[in-house]
Amino acid sequence: FRMSNTLVWHIVRDHNSFFRKQASNGAKFSAEAGNLYNRHSFKHSALANPKFLDIQAKDGAVKVVRGSEKNANKPRKVAASAYIVKSNARRAIAAVGKQTGSFRKDLQKAAVGRMSAIQKSLRVQRTTKTA
Repeated sequence: FRMSNTLVWHIVRDHNSFFRKQASNGAKFSAEAGNLYNRHSFKHSALANPKFLDIQAKDGAVKVVRGSEKNANKPRKVAASAYIVKSNARRAIAAVGKQTGSFRKDLQKAAVGRMSAIQKSLRVQRTTKTA
């Protein structure tokens, strides 16, 4: 038995532990893995959409996890493939953009942005000499 993605979203929309709401301006955010923009919406939710992409820093490299529709009802196995990117930043960003374009075209811009931000955070700072 498999529920539709829309039904899953309506069930978990207001009742999940990842939901974060700012009191000052009422903005809604999500802390779940697989949500590239951290927005609390159906489009970006990895809970409601079995096809998701999660990009995170891990031990000086970038870990990319891709969700599959095949194991949508098995939370432990929903991450279909995971790989670690250690190559240079431009190649890694291009690879993630290409993979996301064939997987979920609507998340391509978010995936490239997240990848470039993580690559920038992993970059080693150069020390400057003071004269």
